[in-house]
Amino acid sequence: MKNSVSILYIIGVSILSLNIILVSACNKDVKSYEIAGSVFDPQLSINVTGAKVSLKASKVQSGVYNPNYIEIKSYSTSADGKFNFNIEHESVSGYRLDITKNNYFDASVNLATEDVQNNSETNIKVDLIPIAEITLIVKNTTPQGNDDKIQFRFSNVTVKGKNCWTNDPIIGNGPSYSLTKTGQVSGNKKMYLEWTVTKGGNQHIYKDTIQSEEFNTKTYNINY
Repeated sequence: MKNSVSILYIIGVSILSLNIILVSACNKDVKSYEIAGSVFDPQLSINVTGAKVSLKASKVQSGVYNPNYIEIKSYSTSADGKFNFNIEHESVSGYRLDITKNNYFDASVNLATEDVQNNSETNIKVDLIPIAEITLIVKNTTPQGNDDKIQFRFSNVTVKGKNCWTNDPIIGNGPSYSLTKTGQVSGNKKMYLEWTVTKGGNQHIYKDTIQSEEFNTKTYNINY
């Protein structure tokens, strides 16, 4: 009877040991990758601290790739603007980094699966553009007739968003035309403004430069 108990004990210990070995072996087989980088403000030439970096992936769910990107991890950039992710291998069709911070335009970087998984370390530099605002106050202060017309626009807008100025012209007609409009542009950048005024059949073209101020609003008047 004692011999039977001893044998059962040995078998139990052996199975437990085997399970531990198998688990350890499985853990060793899990491959991991590093995605690191930094966030930089090219307009102010500074590293951006405290920016949220979200690492997202398009994962396989029930054998089908999900086109939506799901957040895996997030990170807040350090004082020198750096971030770092360590992720384990899984079946995904692509990775994406979404970077956000108050008073900055959002940024996204798409990463190909093979670029991440074929390299043990991926290093990325992301530029984050500071937001500035420009308010234009346009008014016909010397009306001549119903055929008065003004056409104005910025010619070098590079950022996009529902609150941004565009490079498309705005047209105003009539002797009482006036407009006040505020839009976002890149901070700390020379913005080129041009406008054309037509009155009494004569046309005059004007140009000026507005230096945008990051995180602030500048007002410019066009009285024509």
